[in-house]
Amino acid sequence: MEGSYDIHHKNEVNQFLVEALKIPSLTELLVSLGTGDDLLSIHANRVAMILQSIVSSASTKIANLTLIYPRGLLQLKSGIQIASIKRLSVTIHFAKTLMQLINVTPNLEELSLSIIMFDDTDLLKSIKLPQTLQKLHLEGGTYDYKKFSYEQPTFEMIRIFLDVFKHHIQSLTLIMNNADKKFATFDNFQSLSNFKLVNLKKLVVTSRSKMFSAGFSRLLLKIVDLSPNLNSLSISSGTNPNNLIKQLQRIMPKKYGKQFLHFELFLESNSKQWEFSLELSKMLPNLKTISIHGEQRFLDNCFTSLIEFVEDLQTHFKKLARLTIKTYGSNTDAFGRYENDLKKLSKQTNNPIYYTAKDQGVANYFLDIWL
Repeated sequence: MEGSYDIHHKNEVNQFLVEALKIPSLTELLVSLGTGDDLLSIHANRVAMILQSIVSSASTKIANLTLIYPRGLLQLKSGIQIASIKRLSVTIHFAKTLMQLINVTPNLEELSLSIIMFDDTDLLKSIKLPQTLQKLHLEGGTYDYKKFSYEQPTFEMIRIFLDVFKHHIQSLTLIMNNADKKFATFDNFQSLSNFKLVNLKKLVVTSRSKMFSAGFSRLLLKIVDLSPNLNSLSISSGTNPNNLIKQLQRIMPKKYGKQFLHFELFLESNSKQWEFSLELSKMLPNLKTISIHGEQRFLDNCFTSLIEFVEDLQTHFKKLARLTIKTYGSNTDAFGRYENDLKKLSKQTNNPIYYTAKDQGVANYFLDIWL
């Protein structure tokens, strides 16, 4: 059972905890204390009291605990432990409070931590983290940096803090508000040499300029290099798409191009007829699907005959199985011409071509062609 409650008055706290902790199936608990209620004037460290109440409940099975308190946890009583907690989300005022927090949660696996003050990170060098800890989500920095500039963590402060976790965690999420400029240099994080974007499968590139900047090119190459499961590329260009593809060719090494199986192109301007198949196959030789979206007048400038276009694709992409064309601002004549081309092509080839055609209204047409 999960529980989520907002507490607005001091008298509600004790009663809420007493009743909630009686629930034998309660495994997840979220407690939120706002900054504007009367709790602040009564007990500035009410979060610590909540933890103490959980400890006092002999039957607790809470594995996931979230404590929302913007002012941050200040200190905890020594000697208390909540062995059932596996995942903890909390804000602490001082970084050194982490030492007390870890003592309370000896079997912690995931820690989501927001820290207000990082000026005492040297004290953490002697901390003993749970062997079970694998994931860390760390947030720091205040949005009101002009008023509280002294609270802004420096790169060195965060480096010392993360050094404590270097032999434990397998996953790190780091969010710094109004961060030190050094955080923008990925190479500073030497311990993340094996960092990978394993869940990134599709890369979307949008360009309105004729040439990529040097910084954008480096970023693009870095993303591809860090993404072992990347297999789909989508590009949107306000300029000649052939020019965009040639730029990508210069940036992307051939070893990376081979991993892409799907390609999507959005045409947003007029362009002269281009050697689409040849140029694209040099960069992405193993494509299985190609999708082209754009106004009918843009498509008409790119290829004069759908038959020639399909044959050209089949020549350069031996693994191509599907071509999708979606047109906007089209007319029945243009759409009918495409259908006739496909029928002719299907008759003159040894391998029949199958397709589905759909009128999506407002002069929008969709062709799905199986090769």
